[in-house]
Amino acid sequence: MTGTFAHRPVVDVTRLVGEVRPVDPHLTATTPWAVDRYTITARQFKRVGKSSDWAVVETFEVKPPKPAIHPPPNPAEPGQVLTITGVYSDTATLEMFNAATTKVRGAFSTTGTTRTFTPTENWVPGTNTVKVVQTVNGVPSDASEFCTFAARPSSPVITNPGVIRTPKPTLSGTGVAGATVTLHRESYPNTVYGTAEVESNGHWTTPLTTALSMADPFNMTAKQVLNGMTSGWAENASFP
Repeated sequence: MTGTFAHRPVVDVTRLVGEVRPVDPHLTATTPWAVDRYTITARQFKRVGKSSDWAVVETFEVKPPKPAIHPPPNPAEPGQVLTITGVYSDTATLEMFNAATTKVRGAFSTTGTTRTFTPTENWVPGTNTVKVVQTVNGVPSDASEFCTFAARPSSPVITNPGVIRTPKPTLSGTGVAGATVTLHRESYPNTVYGTAEVESNGHWTTPLTTALSMADPFNMTAKQVLNGMTSGWAENASFP
């Protein structure tokens, strides 16, 4: 706060009292301002007790500090939980946004200066960029620095065909739209038995291109690739 004063006046400010000297007409809080919205005014008066009128009212906010997002593992799991540090207090509420400033749906833990965020839906396979904002007493902080991480797609699902009567049956299942699914015998990751593209409705179907070998049961698994990221292995589909 600055101004021009004579005869070493004292300035009274709502919620703050201090002394302003003509050579350095600034007023410094004796205790830190808490995070909140403030409306203040001031007046000056001489030692003899005469005071000025009150100054024009000024309104300002004291923002909470920027929170931070701890980088997750690389690659991150499809539903990776993120850790948020630097939360101001238990009263802070948090919001997660993507790079386009669209709110990311999910749930934050509710107490502590370190919180977690669990997304409602899996992260987009590939690159994700997010930031977080905390709000205290109705005052939002500046957004955290962006956190960019790569998430892998979820594992595909194979629909069990039951009893197989041909060496190259047609198999089907579900996955992430746009992903490429490859079918493998369990423990034989280098042999591809079939390949399929996942349709927009999340389903895939493909005839096998490699004949099934004799096994009882035959354990089929799969993985899918999207945006350069590879999923974990699917749960086995076992059939005679």
